[in-house]
Amino acid sequence: MPKKTLVIVGCVSIIQIFLCGLAAADVMSHYTSGRVGYSDAKDVTKNPVIAWRYPVNAAIRSAVVVNDNEVALFGADDKYVYAVDAKTGQKRWRYGTQGAVVGEPAVVEDIYYMTSADGQVYAFNLKEKRENWRFKMGGIIDSAPMIFKDMLYVVNRDGLLTAVDLKTGQKRWQFEAKQIVTAGIAVADDVVVMATTKGMIYAFNSENGQFMWQVEALEPIHAAPVIYSGRAYVGSDDRFLYALNLKSGKEDWKFRAGKAIKTSVAIDGSLVVVVSEDGVAYGLNRRNGSAEWEYKTFNAIVAAPLLSWDQVYIASTDGVLYAVDRGNGKELWKLDIGQPLRTAPFLAEKMLYLTVGKELIAIKGQ
Repeated sequence: MPKKTLVIVGCVSIIQIFLCGLAAADVMSHYTSGRVGYSDAKDVTKNPVIAWRYPVNAAIRSAVVVNDNEVALFGADDKYVYAVDAKTGQKRWRYGTQGAVVGEPAVVEDIYYMTSADGQVYAFNLKEKRENWRFKMGGIIDSAPMIFKDMLYVVNRDGLLTAVDLKTGQKRWQFEAKQIVTAGIAVADDVVVMATTKGMIYAFNSENGQFMWQVEALEPIHAAPVIYSGRAYVGSDDRFLYALNLKSGKEDWKFRAGKAIKTSVAIDGSLVVVVSEDGVAYGLNRRNGSAEWEYKTFNAIVAAPLLSWDQVYIASTDGVLYAVDRGNGKELWKLDIGQPLRTAPFLAEKMLYLTVGKELIAIKGQ
């Protein structure tokens, strides 16, 4: 395969971005850890079993988020958003939209922000069980919303990036890339980063939408960028994970996986975990991108990995959920779910939550 390169266009200001674009002070910790790929909750350490299942009547492509009130939230292709008791698996309520709900939600305090394939953005009050506002954006929205300061950022499949006032739902600004976007966005320190299937990576001022810089890759990008400690990490169909210096947009290093990288990385401290369609999870040194360990599953991995204090959780399309030691990549346990796994797991105090097929499952250790 020919060597792939990145072409740098424009300029970039000096910024420090962390936590996959979510400011920890602005967003509840459970949602921050779920989106970043790191959780400080207690691990499921051994002998995992399925504690309960919650089935619905349609496919679930949305990942799950568990809020501080122990409510598991996810969307489904039946156009509903579901709230399920995280301890018992009993339904709390459901809320209907006019299209499939694919992107995982953002939750701040008691407000749940969600997108729908109906082209609308919804703000729903969890405590009062009522809609605060909705914003008609248009197109198909199947990526997750992101929150920074007092704004919500959303991109649709047509590449229309929109910033919306968090309280009122009023549009602040928009940028139209006119390119297909299948991945999400990242935002922090007054910068929004977006990638497209034409291999373009754009950066904007989050307050006013002013263009800052762009990077052009030679292959499509289907994974949302992850922004951490002065770098943007972007996986591509060309098999490379690129670590880009946010001061200049220049490449600090790149790592080549066995096949295309279709999802975001997980990062914590000195460790970057990237997964690939080759079925391998790679543990990389964040300083230079060198591989420190590998763990191979039996089919493609398209769900983002999840890092905890001691473990890495890997959901594979071979139908198995794996837990490996984050220090050396050694297998700690595995649980055969029996269906291809395509969404990232969520860890909340010795419980793992995962959407698969047409159900939400909860997993506990013994």
